Amino acid sequence: MDSIALRGAGLQNDIMNTRQEQLLKYVIDTHVETGEPVGSTRLVEGYRLDVSPATVRHDLLALEAEGYLTHPHTSAGRVPTAAGYRYYVNHLQSLPVLSREEHASLEHARSYNEEARLKELARALALLTNETVIVAIGRGSLYYTGIKNLFTKPEFSEAPQVVALSELFDDMDACFDRLWNDITDEITTHIGTEGAFGTECSTISIRISPDTAYVLLGPLRMRYDHNMALLKGIQALL
Repeated sequence: MDSIALRGAGLQNDIMNTRQEQLLKYVIDTHVETGEPVGSTRLVEGYRLDVSPATVRHDLLALEAEGYLTHPHTSAGRVPTAAGYRYYVNHLQSLPVLSREEHASLEHARSYNEEARLKELARALALLTNETVIVAIGRGSLYYTGIKNLFTKPEFSEAPQVVALSELFDDMDACFDRLWNDITDEITTHIGTEGAFGTECSTISIRISPDTAYVLLGPLRMRYDHNMALLKGIQALL
């Protein structure tokens, strides 16, 4: 597994007990996979925890009180907040190893020449992550692909959210300009209000050269560790 060099906005020295930290990870992993609120019974059964649902509920309440979780008023389950995702990203110790198929997909995209290679890698990345990918090419132009991935997420299924996303793409150059100076050759994450794309979006970015960078754009609910590993894979190829 790869060690992590990453930068994030708003880094904190958060402290919670080991069980609560593990539960926060389980809630995030489950919510990212299902898109649904996560309850104590589901956690106990799904992860075969050796504590009772009542004990888990107590810890979830503590995590909610600290601002890492919240719960929709129609559900007893919890979902992560932006602060919860920030804690999760800040405390990642390693990144997953890319599969043989993922490596092959990126290697195939690299076989193209010059600007076509950057675009083909972006398309491969959009397919592998199911997110939107933006590439600054020579900083003179932006190429983005996988836009439909963002619009098909349940977080953006309501009309007002669709309108807000559409306005965001209309203003893409300005949004990217606000992000540009924070992008380095280490992985950088911006979650919600930390970034330039609104409260409901996150970005993961990495600079390939002084004037070329890749940015993954998605909802707060994304596979941060997997997406980071893929961006590191692209950096290694280029």
